[in-house]
Amino acid sequence: MRKTLKIGPDDFVLTELADALLVQGRGVTAAFTRKRLASDERASGPVQETRGAAAAENAEEERQRQEDAGNLSFTVGDDPACVRRNRDWALSLLGLSACPQVWGEQVHGARVFVVGQSSFLDEDSSGGATSESVCSQDLLVPGTDALVTGLSLVALGILTADCVPILLVGEDAMAIVHAGWRGLLAGVIGAAVAALQQASSGSGADRIIAFVGPSIGACCFEVGPEVADMMEQAFPSPHQAVVHHMKRNRPYVDLRNCVHVALSVAGVLFVQPLFPCTRCDNGFFSHRRGDRGRQALVAARSSSEIFPRISPGLF
Repeated sequence: MRKTLKIGPDDFVLTELADALLVQGRGVTAAFTRKRLASDERASGPVQETRGAAAAENAEEERQRQEDAGNLSFTVGDDPACVRRNRDWALSLLGLSACPQVWGEQVHGARVFVVGQSSFLDEDSSGGATSESVCSQDLLVPGTDALVTGLSLVALGILTADCVPILLVGEDAMAIVHAGWRGLLAGVIGAAVAALQQASSGSGADRIIAFVGPSIGACCFEVGPEVADMMEQAFPSPHQAVVHHMKRNRPYVDLRNCVHVALSVAGVLFVQPLFPCTRCDNGFFSHRRGDRGRQALVAARSSSEIFPRISPGLF
């Protein structure tokens, strides 16, 4: 299914695939991925211990299961070769077969890394970014929950399994953001918007378009009363409740509404595609449901223009 959104002078095309939602516009292509198979039975559970030919067959089935499920994280115990193939698949959704990839080592904070041309030259210039295992084209930026670039044909990636992935599209640069409740309280959205404005020729926040991806819903995100109080104080809104009291009057936080409030405060226009709750829907990985895999938001600029004024660094 394909839908075209007219936002000001720009057209954005949203294409729903079986295992991803594609967003295209302003020279940016992004994919919010999901499990490649929705069956929980094939996406979880250890391989039973066997020996000989049966063990080899089970090991091959496990590798196939991991690849089929579409996990994109190297840190959850899956076969790195399977994760590599899954990342190549995610890259193919952007119409790319090979290009540098930059991923943030997400710590639920508010640090933003700007990816410039020198990010790929040496460790000092890339803020400590290190190559992922298995593929030297992958850079992992320590302690980072948001990435910004104006470069072409450089893929940015963040991983989620209930937290909110956000795509920010500026005039001639883009950003991706990983936002959980801690990162939201730390101000990751405001920090990313500010960094993107600087990268986008200093254009105003009102020229940034945000697309909010799949996350856990208020139906499932139970928190303690102290977290609920902090979220209500940080994201007040007369129009959108950010805390609901349900199920024995316990507090449940609506992360999506918190994101909407933060984007509105930053002056950014946002689009919220209709995604189900990641914990309720077995088509997504969910940490709260006990899944070990991670889906991703991956994005790249396809324009031939390079934005050389961006220097890499942490904000």
